[in-house]
Amino acid sequence: MSSYQAGIVLNMSSLITGIQVCGAVMSLLAYDWILCLDQEMSLIWRKRNGFTWASLVYVLNRYCLLVMHALSVMTIFPMTTLSCDINVWCQHILYALSQLLFCSFSTMRVLALSGMNRPLASVTFVLSIMPAVVSLTQNAKWVPPKNQPEPYNCGVNDLTPERLNIMFPFLVRGSNIIAECLVLVVTWRYTYTTRRIVRDARIGPSLTSVMFYNGSLYFLVIASFDAVHFGFDSTHRKEFGSTTTSAGLFADALSSILISRFILNLRQVHYDAAHQSDASVSLVIHFTGQVQSGIRLLPRSLASFAQPVHVDNPDPDMKWESDRHEEPSQHERAEQRQAWSR
Repeated sequence: MSSYQAGIVLNMSSLITGIQVCGAVMSLLAYDWILCLDQEMSLIWRKRNGFTWASLVYVLNRYCLLVMHALSVMTIFPMTTLSCDINVWCQHILYALSQLLFCSFSTMRVLALSGMNRPLASVTFVLSIMPAVVSLTQNAKWVPPKNQPEPYNCGVNDLTPERLNIMFPFLVRGSNIIAECLVLVVTWRYTYTTRRIVRDARIGPSLTSVMFYNGSLYFLVIASFDAVHFGFDSTHRKEFGSTTTSAGLFADALSSILISRFILNLRQVHYDAAHQSDASVSLVIHFTGQVQSGIRLLPRSLASFAQPVHVDNPDPDMKWESDRHEEPSQHERAEQRQAWSR
């Protein structure tokens, strides 16, 4: 087999793998969307809940990557040159928009948690917007659409210089990891008071559960995905006709799923806080600086970003370890005396 024929076989194998990966990622996103559809309809689309920035970020975050991968799968069919150009540019824009949404979510979360600390939010924004800027610049300048005969069909022609291919992963994923770590530090810093209240009220058994319900694990996982994405991007193991790796596609999809579920949980707590009865005991712990002397310090559109993740109502039969050492009630003492008399 000549080198030309071997190259064709290698490109075809890589192309098929890329299409299969896009189909798998699209299926994963669609499956999670179906699982959360009922919650989405009740918390996002109903007029009585209002449409806030959290709702907008959720909608765009949920559907941008889903539509992008659907467009990518469509390239297995022959297209005209104009259709191919439109398809590829729509994918470029949707991908950059999805990265911008990750940036918006991190920035608004920091802004809400820190009590409108704009310098801190600005640093987070500058760091986390880097993937959107780099991807849009790279795709616009060095990754034009390329419509080829069957079986290649519609794709892209990656003309990015080698030195930039080495620099971009460090710039994009490095800045994103720093931004996620900054969000994590802000979450821990501004939920310290909440941790003490939860511990004193015995709402949760440990600090780990409190950190989980305040989103810390979400950002740890997302930062881990960025690290994995960075590792695979730096090896340049990309599929034919693609500008990213298979691991990178899955990392972006899983990050999108986590953020979507996180926003749904935030909306659930925001809804519960607004509709709880006065006689009921609330499990919602507000962060320091969110409400002070009856004056809301955060805009209504950002209020839900400052909520902890939803905490389910406790089981009435559940008792904490500290409850076991409490003195028995008068009724329990009477029952014990009857048992001893027998």
